[in-house]
Formats: sequence, C-alpha cells, structure tokens
Amino acid sequence: MVETIKQYWQYGLATLPVKQDKSPFNVATWKDGVKEKSAYTDAYGIGIVAGKSSGNIECLDFDNHFRDAKENLTKFVKDIQNIYDKYKFVIQKTQSGGYHLFYRCSEISGNLKLAQKAKWCEKRKKHIPDAIIETRGEGGYFVCDPTPGYTIERGNILD
Repeated sequence: MVETIKQYWQYGLATLPVKQDKSPFNVATWKDGVKEKSAYTDAYGIGIVAGKSSGNIECLDFDNHFRDAKENLTKFVKDIQNIYDKYKFVIQKTQSGGYHLFYRCSEISGNLKLAQKAKWCEKRKKHIPDAIIETRGEGGYFVCDPTPGYTIERGNILD
C-alpha cells in the first residue's frame, strides 16, 4: 500500500488512511491529505481527497443500494459516450458492487446528490429518498484501489 500511496502523491493526489467502514483512520484532519507514511501502517485502505487538494479530481459515485449500479452506470456512459471515449474516464468497482467514475475538471462543487430513489424506512413507516448517484467533490473523499474490495475496471487513476 505504501508504494501506491507514494505514486498517488507523485501524481498530485492527496490521500488519507481509512478504516474498513470507509471513515478516516486515526487522523485529526484530512482536508489536504495525510502525508505521513506511518499514518497508513495499520489502516485498512486508502482514500483520495477530492477537489483542489488533488488537482481538481472529482468522483461520480454510483451506489448499489438497489442492486442496479451497473445498469445505472451503463445508461450514464451511453448518454455521454463521446465524452467518455474522448477523456477515457477511469472506472472503479467498489466493495458493495457500486462504481466510481473519476475525472478532473476546472470547477469542482461540493458533494452533490444527483439521483435518488424512494426507499422504505421501517422506522418512519414511509418512503424516503436514497441517493443512487452522487459526486464526491470539494470537501469530500472516496475510497480507492488498493483498498480491499476496490478494483480499477477501466483505465488508470494516474493518467
């Protein structure tokens, strides 16, 4: 994992150590990344800080709460096929069967919910909105390969 972190740093990506539940591991602050290699020693995996700290990288997060992440990603890619082919977006599969699509752009917003579906909430006895596509932008982060359960399916995050 340390070699990967060094590569990510060389390519201008700010990283942070994460626990298995995807939360930051043993860090007080992570907005600009964590540069001490020792912070990653007992971490479960690696997160990448989105936004300016990582050269304006942003992530579209296709959640798999309804077991339809692949279908949603496929439809999205079809709608943006020309852009997708031109910029060779990186796609990563997540531990829950969801997908991340990475890109860099000149303007980064915060974390935004782009699409939702209604999900039954037993506690409230009603349907509530559940995000199925959201961004990880300025002020956010996403977990990435080589964290267990995360695999790059297309491209290279260093390109």
